[in-house]
Amino acid sequence: MMKGVAVVLVVVALLCYPIEGKNKKHQHIPEAPKMGHRPHHEMGRFVLLHDRELVTHEEVALEDNVAYQVERAKWPADMEHEYYVSLDAVDPVKRAEAEADIGKEFAAYVPHNTFLLVGTHEDAVRAQTARHVFWVGHRSAEHKMAPNAKVVSEEEAEFVREKGFTVMLNLGKPDRTLEEAALIAAQFCDALKAQNVAATCVAVSNLLMEVDLADAKDAARAAEILASHPQVHFVERQAVIMGQNDLVRQLILDRSTPANNPLGPPLDNTSPALDGQGEIIGLADTGVDFDNCFFDDPNQALTFNQVISNHRKFSLYDTTRGNARDDFLHGTHMAGTLVGEVYDGAPFDVAGFTADTFRGLVENAKLAFVDINDGGASYNISDVSDLYDITYRVGAKVNVYGFGGASNFYSTLGRLTDEFAFVNKDWVGLFPMGNQLNSVNLLEPLYPAAAKNSIGVGSSFSDVVAFTRSTGRQGNEFEFLHRFWHEQLCGGITTWYFHQPFCAAQGWSFPCDAFRDEFCNQDGGFGPPGDATKCCDKPFLRDVCCQETVEENWNDNAGFLFSPLAVDGNSIRGPIKFDERIGVDILAPGTYVVSARSDQDTSTNQCGNDAIITQNGTSMATAVAGAAAVKIRQYFTSGYHPTRIANVADAIEPSAALVKAVMLHSGQPQIVLNANERQYYQDLLQLSLPNPIVGYGRIRLDR
Repeated sequence: MMKGVAVVLVVVALLCYPIEGKNKKHQHIPEAPKMGHRPHHEMGRFVLLHDRELVTHEEVALEDNVAYQVERAKWPADMEHEYYVSLDAVDPVKRAEAEADIGKEFAAYVPHNTFLLVGTHEDAVRAQTARHVFWVGHRSAEHKMAPNAKVVSEEEAEFVREKGFTVMLNLGKPDRTLEEAALIAAQFCDALKAQNVAATCVAVSNLLMEVDLADAKDAARAAEILASHPQVHFVERQAVIMGQNDLVRQLILDRSTPANNPLGPPLDNTSPALDGQGEIIGLADTGVDFDNCFFDDPNQALTFNQVISNHRKFSLYDTTRGNARDDFLHGTHMAGTLVGEVYDGAPFDVAGFTADTFRGLVENAKLAFVDINDGGASYNISDVSDLYDITYRVGAKVNVYGFGGASNFYSTLGRLTDEFAFVNKDWVGLFPMGNQLNSVNLLEPLYPAAAKNSIGVGSSFSDVVAFTRSTGRQGNEFEFLHRFWHEQLCGGITTWYFHQPFCAAQGWSFPCDAFRDEFCNQDGGFGPPGDATKCCDKPFLRDVCCQETVEENWNDNAGFLFSPLAVDGNSIRGPIKFDERIGVDILAPGTYVVSARSDQDTSTNQCGNDAIITQNGTSMATAVAGAAAVKIRQYFTSGYHPTRIANVADAIEPSAALVKAVMLHSGQPQIVLNANERQYYQDLLQLSLPNPIVGYGRIRLDR
């Protein structure tokens, strides 16, 4: 990238828009009249675009569209443009007949009953008289720009200068080669230069192009210039993609599960469980600290960027996007939840626990891992389709991803994810919904979790036993709660509670920094054991670290901090505002999860207290859900269905839709909400499943 302000425009070719997947609507939240809700005489025909509805009977006819005629005159007669073609029904026979009359196949599906045609003006004229076609329209530059590509305010420009903000743009034909895309990239840069916009343009695939601008203030003008080109399909700012256990094992499986249920015998039962044997699970995240004894193989050194056949934990470790270590303790933790297991003879020594206590949920599966972070603040992903393909082509059918990017429209991350799932019917992709500061600060679900054919995972709470274990102590859990929050608030990962705007949002009447000085010791440590007076004096903190208040809440059965029936207040909910889908698919335990720890050094061979750590968030929940998906898949590939007894003759390769359906069907309603949550939603006892808060509920595979 150029030094200074980095604004990236990415260009993506025409995509196939799958019409299957996560198309459910949310419940019990009022809706404005939408497509399908208007009376027939008012409705006419509607086309659902990325961020708007197009009313066909209100559009100017193609031959009367002056703006289109002016734009068409700028280009050679044989230049192909994009057109909407609406049919009277989405029927394979009618579609084929319309395509035959036009002489071209449609490039993509654009709901409802509408397809995208890439062709010349003559092709569009033929489309107007083709069988089953009732409307043809031109896809204008305005339709090609996402809301966030049209305006860059002074505040946003400053954010770009500080954070390296990016812009994403979509373009082209799917059969374009990388070399052809590179030539188009050069043409785009020439067009920008002619308008005094300094930029560098790079084709990162045959579908994607990145454009770095020297000045963020040129972003809106650059988007308009690019969107006006006939070969451009869509322009958007690129999302900044961030990363968002035995007790967990019991929370997704009833402790009283019958021993003859292969999906979930209790831990103290000797019957065999589905442990991932023979399965490969994909994971893309910040790196894995592979010398940690939960992953280390003393008999086989790890090799990179090639298929591995004889390592006990890895079938692939791809470093082409990363630095072969985990600088953020994120990927290691997720990997541990999935497949972590201390090797035989390792010097694991944690008082009161055995190594088996912290083993992964599908410990006998192999990990196909892609390191997508080189130590920077964001992840290195140019084309998610390429990323998905890395693990899928080595046999990973279930794939877990610890990242997401914010968007308030159907973004490129979502479209490419849906296309990959549409083409690869057995690819299961699980993504975190994302984390927010609290349940009052309601954010949009992240993509790709909000895509239609992915599985978006939210976080539910674990239980009080998980909390006390996460502190590394046993005994009075409320005393340990006070200790834990003091440690976190004064020197741990949650010091942002003292930062603006969160601190001010709590209504604290004095500067947040002063509050930290009062709450914490001068050296940043926490007060004497049991000293909860400062914690009890302040709003919000009273509910998380005041022993008396927490004890009272627990006794009153509020219990939202430690009830496995509670939704994690930091887990982003639905709905997806643009098209009203509910957003979240499923919940899994994501708080106080103890798993493998990275020490950011792959030569220490850590094992013991320094090999484990507690993490919280929807990424942790996504790893748990990924393990559940592996168990479901193994249930079918091992031939347990329909007899519940393994039978090779009954073995099948399940589709992703089947794995997802079984997972969602297992969902258990969540019935506890904290007070803040009730300000925005009805009590979950009054909401049927699915709903925008919990999706289909918390995973319970024994159901």
